[in-house]
Amino acid sequence: MGKFVERFGHLENATRRIPRNQSLSPSAGSETTASGSICSNRAVEFIGHGLDGLEDSPTDLYLVRIPSLAEWRMLPEDDLWRRVVEEPGAAGCALFIAGDWRSATSEIREFASYCFSHGIFWVSTWGPGCEEAHDLFDWADLEAKDPSTDSVVMTTWHADEPLHVAMTLFFIAFPDRAMLAGPARIALNFGEPDWSDAIRRLARHEADRSL
Repeated sequence: MGKFVERFGHLENATRRIPRNQSLSPSAGSETTASGSICSNRAVEFIGHGLDGLEDSPTDLYLVRIPSLAEWRMLPEDDLWRRVVEEPGAAGCALFIAGDWRSATSEIREFASYCFSHGIFWVSTWGPGCEEAHDLFDWADLEAKDPSTDSVVMTTWHADEPLHVAMTLFFIAFPDRAMLAGPARIALNFGEPDWSDAIRRLARHEADRSL
C-alpha cells in the first residue's frame, strides 16, 4: 500500500474540488451549429504516455470531450478515435467516463454495446448517477458476452470519491485474464468543461511522472 500511495499521492495536488452544481455549458473553443449541437475540432486529444502501474508497461493517455453522451455517435468520425478504439482489433482500451449520468440513461446501453464490440476491457464511471450507469454497463456486457468464454469487462463506479481518487485506479487498469489489453487509456467527459480541465491536469501529471 505504501508503494501505491508513494506513486499516486501526487494526483491529489493536480486537481481541485469540482462543484457538482455547476451549470453545463459549451467548453472554450467549441462552436454551436445552426441546429444547436456543439462541435469541437479537438474532440479527441492525446495527453501523453503513462505506465500501467502493474508491470510498468507504457500506456497512451487520451482525453475526449463531448457535449452530451448522446453525441458519442460522432466519435467514429474522428480519425484519432478510430485509430485508438476501432482499428486495434482484439486488444482493447480502458475507459474512464465522467458526466452527469442522470440525464443520459437512454444513451448508456447503446454506447456500452458499441464499446464492448470494440474490445473495451475496463470502464470506470464518475459523477452524479454513476452507480446506476455502472450497472447498465454490466448488463450490456452480459448481453454482449460470448457464452463460450468466461471473460468479463472490469467495471468500477465512484459516486462518493473525488476525481483524483477515481482516476488513480483507472491509470492502473488491468484486463480480465481472458481479455487482451491495448495501451490506450481514454478519459471521456460529457457535459461539464471544468471536469475536462481537471482530468487533463491529472493525466498530464501521470504522463510527467513516467518520463
